Amino acid sequence: ARGLDGRIRFWSAGAERLYGWSADEAIGRELHELLPTESAVALQEARAKLVAEGEWHGELGRRARDGTKVEVTSHWILHREESGQPDAVIEVDRDVTGQKHAEEALEGSEARYRALVAATAQIVWTASADGTRAIDMSQWETFTGQIAADAGRGRWLDAVHPDDRTDAARAWTEAVRERKALATEHRLRRRDGEYRRMEVRAVPVLDEDGQTREWVGAYTDITDRARAEEELGQARSLQAVGTLAGGVAHEVNNQLMAVLGFGEFVLAALGPEHPQAPDVQVMIRSATRASQVAQQLLTFSRRQVNQTRTLDLHRAIGSLAPVLERILGADKTLVVLPARAGLHVLADPTQIDQVLINLAANARDAMSTGGRVTFRVEEMLLDESYARAHGVGHLALGPYVELTVSDTGCGMDRATLAKIFEPFFTTKAVGAGTGLGLSTVYGIVRQHDGFISAYSEPGLGTTMKIYLPATPSQAGSGEEVMPGTASAAVPELERVIVLVVEDEPAVRNLVRRSLEAAGLVVVEAQNGREALEMFAGRAERPRLVLTDVIMPELNGRELSEALASSEPGVPVLFMSGYTGDDVLARSLLPETAPFIQKPFAPEELVARVRTLLFGGLASSSPPLSP
Repeated sequence: ARGLDGRIRFWSAGAERLYGWSADEAIGRELHELLPTESAVALQEARAKLVAEGEWHGELGRRARDGTKVEVTSHWILHREESGQPDAVIEVDRDVTGQKHAEEALEGSEARYRALVAATAQIVWTASADGTRAIDMSQWETFTGQIAADAGRGRWLDAVHPDDRTDAARAWTEAVRERKALATEHRLRRRDGEYRRMEVRAVPVLDEDGQTREWVGAYTDITDRARAEEELGQARSLQAVGTLAGGVAHEVNNQLMAVLGFGEFVLAALGPEHPQAPDVQVMIRSATRASQVAQQLLTFSRRQVNQTRTLDLHRAIGSLAPVLERILGADKTLVVLPARAGLHVLADPTQIDQVLINLAANARDAMSTGGRVTFRVEEMLLDESYARAHGVGHLALGPYVELTVSDTGCGMDRATLAKIFEPFFTTKAVGAGTGLGLSTVYGIVRQHDGFISAYSEPGLGTTMKIYLPATPSQAGSGEEVMPGTASAAVPELERVIVLVVEDEPAVRNLVRRSLEAAGLVVVEAQNGREALEMFAGRAERPRLVLTDVIMPELNGRELSEALASSEPGVPVLFMSGYTGDDVLARSLLPETAPFIQKPFAPEELVARVRTLLFGGLASSSPPLSP
């Protein structure tokens, strides 16, 4: 947020991560001085539209503290005082550097391709008028390794990928018969055995009578261009799906919280012997499974809370090996190669376990009876050339820890490989999987500022490679400090007043009943403004506030800031179906705030409330990380 004079008034944690300047360094400085900005639209025009319409959307290029260029989509909102006078500009920037780099890589690839064709192709060849006899295949032999004489006798199809041979032969035959230009694509085996995607063009050379004298053709390698197009398309698709998935998961979480909570109430009221009790249990189990799917969608869309610490990836695999072996089954072999990495990663151990389990389960399903799954951890250095080649130029350069998981399964074709990270995509039979395993892995890896790649060929198995930024090893960093086992009596909650602020009536009702069942006195408010009025009008003040994050009138953060001034010392516990990037990007949740993720069980809520009231903030609320 900045004043009308351009000086920064508020600088979020997300801005610190994106641009490298701390809040203390940024606040008070002029924005144009701190962040040199480039825009396709004149900034004067943008400001004029902001004043006229109250907001502006556009794309900006900004220089971060370390000099790197950060591409963002920027949304400016003109904030007005109660009198209607403009007071400040609120700005929300979304990092699109990765997408821009992919677009630039594609544009660069196309430019190189045009220049290459203008000069010469990888293979230029000539053939007889009837297309049955090659005249010059010298470049063909250099590229493919196939003897020119063999290729000239009609065996050129041997170098074409088996899946493409029928279409390649048909296209050539039709072009010769109809004497029309040939324009097609197929995969061609290079001398080293790798198949490259080639664009094939050929034209008939006519004599003075209009008869075909010979054919001249050229092969151009378009593998890099095709890969860049696929990566860009996948990046855009996954970005759109991730945004949709996160929104759906948030709404589903709110509704599932009511289903699970009230289901527990009904089950307790019926008792275990009631004939309808099993029906309610089935309902609760189904809702719980739906809740787990929602959590996976949040992970995919990078809206899940994670709690990171320094982690030895090889040790994590070793600790989880018994679980991975059970997942694979007795007929399959788990191989964990010796560690070749001395660096650790900063990661959430629970989410890393989920990655390992999902990859093992995916490998198991790709193998029939028998087979082998191999885990390997190595170090690698991400430099500019590697980043460009793999379309990850937006990531920080430097040392990474590489996790490779390979199997001896059935493998995948190119069409399947292009979709494996999409939510709900699965090759399994109906009911055999949710299609969220690899999309969850994709989301977790991105959330840890890493990247993932997959390679597969039908019948040759699949190899997944995950790259996570390395952090220097620290002695004892992999050990967790376990809390003590004090045997103090659990404090009673009788007659403690709690204010619940929630705009969703079903969720508010459930939270009230859960807290009242524990002996608490609950007062309710539909939004932050109503909550402040309730505080002002009560003789006996609430001792804790439980508030939703996103609400009309006054959101959760604004409410907590108002209470910090008028009611200092009253703890605030935030709850939401959203977490992570979206909430933090809009500065709606302090990073160190106590937080509980919807949907939650009544006993979990009561435990958090009890800890905040009697156990102190430090033991109950780890810092929130996007």
